[in-house]
Amino acid sequence: MDLRGQRKDGSEFPVEISLSPVNTGEGLLVLSAIRDISDRKRIEEELRKAHEELAASKDRELLGYQNRLALIVDSSQDAIIGKDLTGTITHWNKGAEQIYGYTADEMIGKSITVLAPPDRRDEIPEILSRVQKGERVEYFESIRVRKDGKHLNVSISVSPIRDANGEIVGASIIARDVTGQKRAEDLLRQAQKMEAVGRLAGGVAHDFNNIL
Repeated sequence: MDLRGQRKDGSEFPVEISLSPVNTGEGLLVLSAIRDISDRKRIEEELRKAHEELAASKDRELLGYQNRLALIVDSSQDAIIGKDLTGTITHWNKGAEQIYGYTADEMIGKSITVLAPPDRRDEIPEILSRVQKGERVEYFESIRVRKDGKHLNVSISVSPIRDANGEIVGASIIARDVTGQKRAEDLLRQAQKMEAVGRLAGGVAHDFNNIL
């Protein structure tokens, strides 16, 4: 869920929250993982404004726009990927290189499906269909594959890209590697399960001693 968090000083900030159930000897508990997405929201807003400026301008070679857009995209540690409506990659930033291991030369002109494992490739046509309708696809978690074959947990958002006439011509993807966070969540979940098993075993041993 994409929500707002509030700090001790009262300031608010955007957060991404995932909730998962954990069954324990004391009943059902809920594990909450909260991520600060302020930087991603800032970049999304800057990209949106830059695209709007380009759409409003009659000068398709607007130098200021191009320079500012390049700075926004390359300053992000998240993967920012541009693709057309067929799924062909048109832009690949430095963050994408770091996360997926491919260079821009290796990926521009390739299909975005290269990054999806076989059991996740059906996601891409569905996302493209929604983008063509002008929808934004808010943060969702999925699996993607690095150049070295390693699978990554990623949090993805997708926004339509419009031309000067307002026509949708492609999509902008922002992806964040959340593999470390997911591993920590799984470890915590397993620890809580083991704690519950330990309490159960302790209770059984206590009852058995009472019987003896």
